[in-house]
Amino acid sequence: MDTFTVMFWFCVFTHANYGGGISILATPETASGLAAIIDKASISNPSTHAFPADQMPILDVQDIPGKGLGVIAQQRIRRGALLLHDHARVLADVRFPQYVRRTQGQTLLHKATGRLPVPDDVRGLSRSVDAKLGEARGVLEENVLSTNSFAATVDGVAYMALFPKIARINHACNPTY
Repeated sequence: MDTFTVMFWFCVFTHANYGGGISILATPETASGLAAIIDKASISNPSTHAFPADQMPILDVQDIPGKGLGVIAQQRIRRGALLLHDHARVLADVRFPQYVRRTQGQTLLHKATGRLPVPDDVRGLSRSVDAKLGEARGVLEENVLSTNSFAATVDGVAYMALFPKIARINHACNPTY
């Protein structure tokens, strides 16, 4: 019986003009598939999904004493109101940590974030490990992704998706307004 090893190569694809920029960490095949989806979405709706004047965002990111930055309601929120629209800034194939060395993965994450129009949209998010322990190249991005990402499936592939505005939202039983 022959045995073989499945090898995955991962790359970073960045589309700087889509929804504030997006970097995809995936195999070349899945990245090119996503690139086609993103290009099609950009052509069909080139706006950045601006809110109509009567639907201005009613949320604001503010410093929460003792907790860092968080999202605060600026007024009462009516049922069914659009609260937030966000684009993922980083999509990372969930398989990549299994197939690359940790330092290689950190380098890819650093590159993915650095190619964004505003890298601090990602690098400025909260992290679960003390910032002083993880400022090395790629360690910060790895920590931010592991702390703030959501599971997402796009075109049948599972990703860790990082939405910077949504990452600022936590929940509390006590409303802020």
